[in-house]
Amino acid sequence: MHGTFNVLPPPGSNFAITPNWWLSVIVHGSQSSSTTITVSSLNGFAGAVSLSRPNAPSGITATLSKSIVSINPSTPGTTVLNLTAGPSTPQGKYTVTLTGSDGTGSQTASITTIVYQADFQLSGTPNLPVPLGSSRNDTITVISTWGFYGDITLATAVSPLGPKVFLNITRVSITPFKFAHVLLTVDAAGIQQGDYNVTITGSSSPSLSHQFVYHVFAWPERTSVSQGPVINPEILTIIGVSLLLIAVIVLSALWVQKSRKEPQVSVERETTAKDSG
Repeated sequence: MHGTFNVLPPPGSNFAITPNWWLSVIVHGSQSSSTTITVSSLNGFAGAVSLSRPNAPSGITATLSKSIVSINPSTPGTTVLNLTAGPSTPQGKYTVTLTGSDGTGSQTASITTIVYQADFQLSGTPNLPVPLGSSRNDTITVISTWGFYGDITLATAVSPLGPKVFLNITRVSITPFKFAHVLLTVDAAGIQQGDYNVTITGSSSPSLSHQFVYHVFAWPERTSVSQGPVINPEILTIIGVSLLLIAVIVLSALWVQKSRKEPQVSVERETTAKDSG
C-alpha cells in the first residue's frame, strides 16, 4: 500500500501522536532504525505531553530521544523513536506502541516494524566447463545484504575428487558499500573426464554460513569445425606434375593422329577430280 496514513484521536482529545512512517525496518546485530514521532495540538491545546516508555515485543529495544514535548496550536512537538533488534531476534513483523498523556487524557500510536537479519551472499558462474588438461578462472563476489559488516572466511570442497581448486584469498572483509571479489581457479590437468561439483563455503561468526556450488564439466575440448585428413604438399606437387605430363601426352597423340588423317583426305579429293576429268 502507498499513501498517507493519519492516526486520528478520539473526539475531544487535546493532541494527536503521528509517526512519520507507519513501517520501520530494523536489522538486528548491525544497525538501528529510527522514526520521528510528531505530537500535534488539537482543539487549541497548549501544554506538555508526556510520552511513556515505548512498549516493544521481546527482542526489540525501543527508546525515545525525549519523553516530554511541548506543543501549542501553531507549533507541534517531535521526538525520535529508536529501534534496535538483538542478534537472536527472529526475522518478522512486530508492533511497537507509544502512549502519550496531557494530564487529562491519553493517546496511543502503533508503529509496524519489520526485522531483517544482516547477512551476506555469494555469487559466481554456476556452470563452468573446463577442457581436460587446462584450467579456467571465475570471480566469486561476496555481497553484503541488509547492512552486514564483517569478515567472511572461504573454504572449498570438490566432489567427486578430481580437479584442483585454488582461491587467491580465503578471508575477506565487506560492508554495505564495499563488495569483495575472489579469484577461483579450477585446474583439470591429469583428471578423468566427467562432471564435478566445486562447493565454496563462506562463514562468518557467530553462525552465518552460505554456499555456492559450481558445476564443473571436464571434457575434451571441442573444435568448432571438423578437420579433414592432412595431405602432404609434396604429394600434391607430384600429382599435379603427373597430371600435366599425362595431359601433354594425350594432346600430342591427338595432334599426331589428326595430322595423319589430313593428307589422305587431300589425295582422295585429287583422285576424284581426275576421274571426273
